[in-house]
Amino acid sequence: MVKEELEKIARSLVQVPQDFRKVIENYEEDEAYFSWMEEEKGIIGVKLDTEGRLTYLTIDMQKEDQNTAPSLSVEEKQAIAERYLLQHYPDALQHFTYHHVKELKECNAARFYFEQLVMGIPLSAAGSYIDVNNSGEVILFNYKGVKAVPPIPKQLILKENLTEHVLDQLYFELVADQMHAEIHNVEEDSLRLVYLPNLVPMKYRAADMNPESAIEQDEKIREVTRPLPSLDLNVQTERPVEEIIGITDTMEKLREVDWGEEIGIVWRERGWNFTNEDLSFESYLKERTEQTVKAFISKETGRVRSFMWFQKRTGSLQLGHEACFEKALHFLQLVIPELLPYVQYIIPQNEEEVRENETKEFFMFRLYNDHGIPVHSEVINIAVNKETGQIDHYSGPRITVQQLKELPHEPVLSPEQAFEKFKEHLDFQLAWEKDYVEEEEVYELVYKACDRYTKTAIRAIDAVTGEVICNKE
Repeated sequence: MVKEELEKIARSLVQVPQDFRKVIENYEEDEAYFSWMEEEKGIIGVKLDTEGRLTYLTIDMQKEDQNTAPSLSVEEKQAIAERYLLQHYPDALQHFTYHHVKELKECNAARFYFEQLVMGIPLSAAGSYIDVNNSGEVILFNYKGVKAVPPIPKQLILKENLTEHVLDQLYFELVADQMHAEIHNVEEDSLRLVYLPNLVPMKYRAADMNPESAIEQDEKIREVTRPLPSLDLNVQTERPVEEIIGITDTMEKLREVDWGEEIGIVWRERGWNFTNEDLSFESYLKERTEQTVKAFISKETGRVRSFMWFQKRTGSLQLGHEACFEKALHFLQLVIPELLPYVQYIIPQNEEEVRENETKEFFMFRLYNDHGIPVHSEVINIAVNKETGQIDHYSGPRITVQQLKELPHEPVLSPEQAFEKFKEHLDFQLAWEKDYVEEEEVYELVYKACDRYTKTAIRAIDAVTGEVICNKE
């Protein structure tokens, strides 16, 4: 189908406001993608196959007026999702079965999954899911297609053998970790003292009778850290955000976006010219990213939480590892002075992990509380430019000193009790997964370790309450 016809079909599937401009018109061998955007209002995207059939749609609009009408019921939204699926693929329900729904609080919508089932188990990368908002609008459609039915194994390994194999290797690390209500089965976000299992993920080929040939079950490499050297804590830290990041007078702010707890800001040199006239993905990314500096600023503290220079900066310096390390420490004094007593340097395990290149040195740091317990979720990353001595990348912590101080000092549960909790909840669930090692599309049946009650992966054991914390899905 010719390009003009594909765009005409795409426009017929969505209502594109007049003030939206087309930002992407990308043609591949087997698909075409179109996107329209207005910076302050939202973005619309449509993907078609070469026959003009819809495979993906997203409508992300910033609505100023909140709809006060009562929202539709889940059943009503499901009916809308099914009609939309059948509108584009009339025989879809001959291959797919409605499987489950997920509530999407962040966009006031529900996501309905229509799966291709084999042995009653969904095939990954098959089927379709559809988001319907409270007003009954389809705001996302993703059609992954019908796949060839994989061969069904004649016999499966016993779960008891898998349980024994896991428990023989299992141990726990006592850490502080951030639990998120959107990800885990917890009521609210909180920093907790938990036991983390060493075996993640735990996955086995279901038809393989030897549990020793587990999939992706490498043990975590134990991290080695060392305290920071003595630092001058009297460094002046009250500096403008732009000065800390390195923004110069020749640069201008391109956009500022509210991300909830943080503000995202993008800068670029004044007078930068975008010379590429096509609307490909590559051109879009160039227009949005090339020669920019992107940063996230905490609303609560007004401090820089992270930034990245996409503009190459050059200089005449030739700083070595130790000089770059001093630059990184000095920068930490500027951005997180109150957290410095809790920061330790992560020592690279081998030369490859240093990740040296011609122009940058990379450093990683971890937070610990007063009692030497590491904060698993908080790794600080800094990249120092060896030619300029400037910081080209920084990703900092989200937690505060107060949270560290409020963290329990010692566990209530012993590691042995955590082991028993894990053992009590451990189960295995069958799943079809694509084997991405093979060039052709091949599926294999696997057993995934999970919680016997939620059927989702066990994330951690709360070291104070004994609660088994699982992923939501």
